[in-house]
Amino acid sequence: ENAYENTLAGGVEIQNRSDHLNSVLLEARRREKDFLLRWQIEGFDVAYENYVTVNQEHTTEMKAALKDLQALAPVLDRNPLTDYSREQYEADIAALNQDVLVYEQSFASVVSLLQERGYVDTGLEGEFRVAVHDIEERIYDREGLEPLVITMLQIRRHEKDYLLRGEQTYIDQTHESVAQLKTEVSATDSVLLTSAEKSEIRALADEYLVKFDTLVEKDVEAAAAIEVFRAAAADIQVTTNQLESVGEQLAAQDIETAQTNSAQTNTITIAIVLVVLIVSIVLAVNFSQ
Repeated sequence: ENAYENTLAGGVEIQNRSDHLNSVLLEARRREKDFLLRWQIEGFDVAYENYVTVNQEHTTEMKAALKDLQALAPVLDRNPLTDYSREQYEADIAALNQDVLVYEQSFASVVSLLQERGYVDTGLEGEFRVAVHDIEERIYDREGLEPLVITMLQIRRHEKDYLLRGEQTYIDQTHESVAQLKTEVSATDSVLLTSAEKSEIRALADEYLVKFDTLVEKDVEAAAAIEVFRAAAADIQVTTNQLESVGEQLAAQDIETAQTNSAQTNTITIAIVLVVLIVSIVLAVNFSQ
């Protein structure tokens, strides 16, 4: 009975806790992916409430599961495996704690970066759209400035291509088109644009480019942070699967021990019964005489 109880409190418990940790990780990753896919559609605040908050709850649950697994380390002393020690178990738990922390911090960093980046009318994207609209107001619907309008449309096309695809080519094209716009503004006849207007448009073009580049930097930082938390999540899953396998081996080993103990108990019981039976017969014969 004691051996079976040890099995339930040992290997089986490690297996169950590891499986639970894996399940919670999958739920956290599901919310993480939902946020990255939908924050622009639903709006940052709504997506944060729907997905980031729930992801944080799952991360907290992962930490609690790790504490439970840490408390089960003595199981490895009672019934050690040939190729896996308590020291290795504790090292794996420490690695999991670190990976969960990295996952949590990196995902939080991505969320913060995306909030700064913004979308359409918010954050950095909203700011560079305001800058580009200021330029458009100064050149659109004015006679003789059609070449500037065409260049401005090229800038907007390259900008939108970048926002859709995030490729370096469109960043370079945006820079080239802005430089072309500034050159064309400087070369425009003073009758069409005064010197003050030219300076103002060039300054607005520089402001637009600075804000556009800042947004690109946020995208690069967010992409790097995404790779970090994805790698951490992958490491968590690998180590958790290993712990689950260890729990399964411990449970099988404990069950085998329990079965051996049960067989020994049965053998001893039968022997005792036979001895008692023989003694009883001898005593019965002696007393009958």
